[in-house]
Amino acid sequence: MGTMHNPDFPRPLPLLMGALRQQRSEGELRLEQNDGTRHFFWVDGELVYIGSEVAGEQFGNYLLRQGVLDFAALNELLATGEAGRLGEKVVLWGLMTAEDRDLHLGVFLGQAMVHALEHPVIRCEWMPRPVSRELSQDLKFRLDHRHFVWGHFQEASHLADLVGALRAEEQWRWEAVPGILQDFSDLPFTPQMAFTLSCLGAEPLGFSTFMSLGSFGEQEAARFLASLWAIGALRLVEGSMPLAPPTPVPEPFRVAPDLPHSMPPTPPTVPELRLEEPVRPVAQASEAAAPVEVEAPAIELEEPPAEPGEDSLARARRLFLTGRHLLASERYGEALKALEGSLQLDPDSPQAYDPWLALGKLRLGNPAWSSRAIEAFQNAARLRPRSAEPWRLMGDLYDRKGFRANAQVCYRKALELDPASPVPALTALPEEVPESGMSGLLGRFKAMLTRADKRP
Repeated sequence: MGTMHNPDFPRPLPLLMGALRQQRSEGELRLEQNDGTRHFFWVDGELVYIGSEVAGEQFGNYLLRQGVLDFAALNELLATGEAGRLGEKVVLWGLMTAEDRDLHLGVFLGQAMVHALEHPVIRCEWMPRPVSRELSQDLKFRLDHRHFVWGHFQEASHLADLVGALRAEEQWRWEAVPGILQDFSDLPFTPQMAFTLSCLGAEPLGFSTFMSLGSFGEQEAARFLASLWAIGALRLVEGSMPLAPPTPVPEPFRVAPDLPHSMPPTPPTVPELRLEEPVRPVAQASEAAAPVEVEAPAIELEEPPAEPGEDSLARARRLFLTGRHLLASERYGEALKALEGSLQLDPDSPQAYDPWLALGKLRLGNPAWSSRAIEAFQNAARLRPRSAEPWRLMGDLYDRKGFRANAQVCYRKALELDPASPVPALTALPEEVPESGMSGLLGRFKAMLTRADKRP
């Protein structure tokens, strides 16, 4: 098995992904980043799974954060001698349906991708090998490489390293694959992007020329070029590849490999949804009038002074009311600071439902913050399990992005909670896994979930 080490000059992750896509690589890309180590698994040049050693960035931790499991239950579920993987067990034991499990997996993998893009690569190692043969037999999960990569590259905000790498490689030239506009028309290109694509052809172009075609700024040009390369719309034809060509894999590639899901129980962090359906060309919020610029420089907002005897919950409530007033005045940057300040003081009490919901609605205005909007709605749903509105808003967001299967799962949940919810007509969804008569640990898990459902 060949191994590639690149400790001295590691490339930004988007460029590594472009090289692997172009070479139709199969194997594991191991990244040491400043927050921990992540593993990207590839088959036939497409990303199929992300594993992580970062503290709290495991599927079990994600389920803890969502309230599906508690820590004691997760420890027992993963106890020595228990057969099967975590992703399989939560379905077989009736803790969630296969559709809901995959929905949560998509959320988890999406946020792991965003986190990986936000942290610099300290060291990388490419290990070509037959990954499709090694992956678990327990769970089938299809990651849509094109839409997954495109969607989460648009959320990346730390692009200085990417711009610097593209500027440094003056000899790099790319050409467009034939039929680029037709073959990639399912992606939500802006008019500026579509115009740039229409100018591309067989003539090799460097980064500076690509940037001038669409009158992009440096960071937007770098994001667009790296996205196109990573999904296979561009090919590097001049200059050396960031990764050496992989060793040929003797066995034929499997298009839909099975994936590992044995996750160690460590303290939680949050990670977005299964990108299964193609994204339809839809009007983006970035094209609408007066978009919410939540990534603008921070606006200093003084917290209201504490009144005598006022506790943190009362201050959090006053910050929320301030944020609501600022929203009504269309002072979006200040409103964002007020809402986030309120939730720092009180993220978990019942009164935090309104700030989480308002924060999610505010983040909907910026396409780059879609995963953070989902997080806010998930927290609102956690605090008020009988409320349909967070689920309806999540469905609207996924519907707008073109992820119809995800949208329908959210809409179905909203209708279960409130049959009068204003949701679009639903098409048929896969049937849920039938209830099992298992007892013991499963019965205790179900009792735990029943108690959670009955919370006001």
